[in-house]
Amino acid sequence: MSENKRKMIKRGILTGLIIIVIFAVPGFSLEWQVNLSYGSYAKADDYLEEFYEKISGIPGVGASLFFNKKVGFFIDAHFISASGRSTYDNKPLEYSERHISAGLQYRVTIYRVSPVIKLNLFFKGGGLFLRYSETFEEKNNKTIPGFCFGGGILFRLKKTGIGVEAVKNLAYEEVEIQGLDRVEKIDFSGFRFSFKVLYTF
Repeated sequence: MSENKRKMIKRGILTGLIIIVIFAVPGFSLEWQVNLSYGSYAKADDYLEEFYEKISGIPGVGASLFFNKKVGFFIDAHFISASGRSTYDNKPLEYSERHISAGLQYRVTIYRVSPVIKLNLFFKGGGLFLRYSETFEEKNNKTIPGFCFGGGILFRLKKTGIGVEAVKNLAYEEVEIQGLDRVEKIDFSGFRFSFKVLYTF
């Protein structure tokens, strides 16, 4: 990772912490949430579809800590894998990605039946670390920094919730193509649409 990217990530984290402090002071209270999700992931580059036959869905797990009724911090982890065989010599191919993201989340109640039954709209954004691993004659892996943003809608019933989430990942990196002796800028960005369930402590 270059020094400029490290500085950019540090500045983003510091800015996020300052925003949390500003918005969380009025009505300060702590609320923990954990969530599970499963959905589909569409990469900006059609690389996977060209080389791999079987592409998995994208499961995920996450947690949020809200500092008041609207503003909180989130951390999520998602996983994707694909497999296939090379067209030239029929050798097995494997590919996987791990997405670790963290940042700020803002929620607002758009419809309320009672104090414990409500519909929440939320928005989120922050930093992303994308770890990919590819086996093509040799195993190649790398961690790529990026950004993510998105949102969704949740139906809340007491301490539980169910809903949908859409998130855009932005990540780019120059990688050395194995066996071709050249470097290419590859777009690792993608769009994730997931169903999620959560529990509040």
